[in-house]
Amino acid sequence: MRYNAENSDRDRNSVRTGSARREPPKEERVDNFEIRGQRLVALSLLGCLMFNYPILELFNRPGTISGIPVLYAFIFAAWGLLIALMAVVVEAKEQAER
Repeated sequence: MRYNAENSDRDRNSVRTGSARREPPKEERVDNFEIRGQRLVALSLLGCLMFNYPILELFNRPGTISGIPVLYAFIFAAWGLLIALMAVVVEAKEQAER
C-alpha cells in the first residue's frame, strides 16, 4: 500500500459521528464560565460575611444544640452550606456543558 499524504490528512481531520462529543459554541462556554465565576465570587463574599465578627457574635451565646456549643454548631453548619452551594454551582456548570 502506498502512502498518500492527501488521504492521511483527510483521515486525521475526519470527525467521528455517534460517539463524538459535541462542543458548545465558544460564546456559550465563555458566558457559562463568567456566570460560574460570578457565582463563586458571590459565595466567597457570603462566606466572608458569615465568618466575620458581627455574625459570629450573634451565635456566641451560652447554650448547646445536641451537646455542641451554639457557635460551633453555626460554624459547622455554615461551612457545610458553603461547600454544598459551591458544589452545586460547579456541578451545574458541568451538566450545562454536556
